[in-house]
Amino acid sequence: MPFGACSEPNRVIATQMTNQSKELSKNLKRAALIVLPIVILVWYLTAGKERALVFVGGAVYTMDGSDSVAEAVLVEGGVITAIGSTEKVRSQAPLGARVIELNGRALLPGFVDAHSHFPVGVIDHLGVQLSATATEPVVNNNELLKRVAEAVKITPSGQWIVGFKYDNTLFPSGQHPNRQQLDQLSLEHPIYLRHISGHMGVANTAALQELQIDNKDDALRPFIEIDTRTGELTGLLQEAAAPSLGRFFRNYSMTELFNAYKLTREEYLAAGVSTVQNGLINGSMTKILKLLQMVGLLPQRVVTWVNSDYAGSNRPRYTTNFRQATVKLIVDGSPQGRTAFLTKPYHTNSPSEPNFRGAPLLTQEQLDKYVLYYHQAGYQIALHGNGDAAIDMIIAAVARAQQSMERPDARHILVHAQTIRRDQISQLSALSITPSFFNAHTFYWGDWHQNETLGPERAQHISPLADVVNAGVRFSLHSDAPVTPIQPMHLVWNAINRQTRSGDVLGRAQQISLTSALRAITIDAAWQSHVDHDRGSIELGKLADLVVLSGDPYAVDDLRTMLVDLTYIGGEEVFAR
Repeated sequence: MPFGACSEPNRVIATQMTNQSKELSKNLKRAALIVLPIVILVWYLTAGKERALVFVGGAVYTMDGSDSVAEAVLVEGGVITAIGSTEKVRSQAPLGARVIELNGRALLPGFVDAHSHFPVGVIDHLGVQLSATATEPVVNNNELLKRVAEAVKITPSGQWIVGFKYDNTLFPSGQHPNRQQLDQLSLEHPIYLRHISGHMGVANTAALQELQIDNKDDALRPFIEIDTRTGELTGLLQEAAAPSLGRFFRNYSMTELFNAYKLTREEYLAAGVSTVQNGLINGSMTKILKLLQMVGLLPQRVVTWVNSDYAGSNRPRYTTNFRQATVKLIVDGSPQGRTAFLTKPYHTNSPSEPNFRGAPLLTQEQLDKYVLYYHQAGYQIALHGNGDAAIDMIIAAVARAQQSMERPDARHILVHAQTIRRDQISQLSALSITPSFFNAHTFYWGDWHQNETLGPERAQHISPLADVVNAGVRFSLHSDAPVTPIQPMHLVWNAINRQTRSGDVLGRAQQISLTSALRAITIDAAWQSHVDHDRGSIELGKLADLVVLSGDPYAVDDLRTMLVDLTYIGGEEVFAR
């Protein structure tokens, strides 16, 4: 058949196909007019912003003003939009919302770090680990020296060897290691062992030479231990004589530091900490933390306490994710190392100094000057005070500043407050001072304080939480990590039990309720840092910073078994066990 013979049928078929295409196009347009709005609506409800979350099936401990307990919570766009019964919250949930079944577990606000040194916890993943809280705790000097000796074998001559977090209070003798012992391990390696408190450490002869420390420096003399028999340095360096961590961080590569940082960040997330703190920061670390946030490597919100040198050339500033409005002043040392400033002598002292009670790191005149300056500049001031004599100085300085310029909601922070007395507690509210307690001392060093530093009577009253609750003073609890692990629920356990390592109860009258303790790591910690307007409790309009615990804290015998299963920041899951 000639090709042209089929042209007519082809034109007919082509015309039919064209008409069908036109009809199909019309149908598609009609369908699009119906489907497109639905697609746009679904996209708006789901992909256009963070996916909505519905938490149901467990107790929701809101930590609001009434400590109310709810059944369910709705999260949209990273904020809390509904709280109440399961039926009510489900009815308000948008299409496509993800349902999180709690299955009897508890939902709480994300934990607010009231005082630690994030990300200094990298030291738990660097150097020679001497921590008494590790899986294989160092319980004597021999084990400590053995670990350092192993590091000497694999470290090139002349390079630093740094050990972290030894705790002499657990040694049978209670004695620190000394220069002579470290010299026996090496005279060619500078060796420095940093105490768990962060307030002191021990150096060998090579390290002392590198640090340019001898017994002739009058300014450092109060912080250097000297053997009374020989007149030589024992190697123990305290407070101003102890080298900064920054000096030792230079020994590690960027890769080593970054890997240690990632492990530290995950430890905080695994503990349910959605707002982290750096409790003594400089300009360089501030820039690093902001950069890590910007590139998505730091999901947590940050609160910083800047050192006085850096604060002097800046002014308070803050955003939702980064608050830089507190300045840190250190007034005394630590009770473990007998550098806290007490009104009465330590329980046991050397015969040569029977009335030794520690000493302040600042004079009253210096403290008054600093507090007045930063108070008038609009800063919140965090004042490190462990001993009650140091706390007397702090109260006097803040009182003078408040008389000069009243700031009724300054919320200046008394940090640690280990040996605060009842008469001092009664003065706090009027001066807008709020204490943050390092209450883990009852467990880690309660026995030591009872037997060595403070004696039975004073030790019963360290971290007197019940006295503060009864006085109506708001407070927080903190770990001072990396001094102790970042474990908010362990702080809560400490607050309600006050049990020491040996199993003794240290100050039963100072035990507080579970609710008061939970508030001290959530809403009251947020209030203390001036961030309670958007976090710290589960309330409408607040950020969806949340934790799901492995059970119900009100229904377990031992809170130390309680784990964090899920951590959310702004409605985004950032940790899942």
